[in-house]
Amino acid sequence: RAKKPRKARTAFSDHQLTQLERSFERQKYLSVQDRMELASSLSLSDTQVKTWYQNRRTKWKRQTAVGLEFLAEAGTYGALQRLFPNNPLYPPHLSAMDPAAAAAAMYLYRAGPS
Repeated sequence: RAKKPRKARTAFSDHQLTQLERSFERQKYLSVQDRMELASSLSLSDTQVKTWYQNRRTKWKRQTAVGLEFLAEAGTYGALQRLFPNNPLYPPHLSAMDPAAAAAAMYLYRAGPS
């Protein structure tokens, strides 16, 4: 059985993206009615809006998870720093930083080049 050709990727206009982002800030999930109205107002299909929202929620959850990880690491870093103030394992340039910034720097350092 022959496969249907894949639909081309949608290139959203700046206006469409701005409106989609504004809508997403207000509502992370849209009702069918709201989704149809938004799609109509932006000259997009219901499926395009639905897919954009699914992808945007995935991005939002990932960003939230990374933010929580940084906060957790900042708490851990701060606690270790209080327990071992002169520990050579923590580079001195990081000890002068805000704990959240230091945790982010340590996270990026451990992650290595991407």
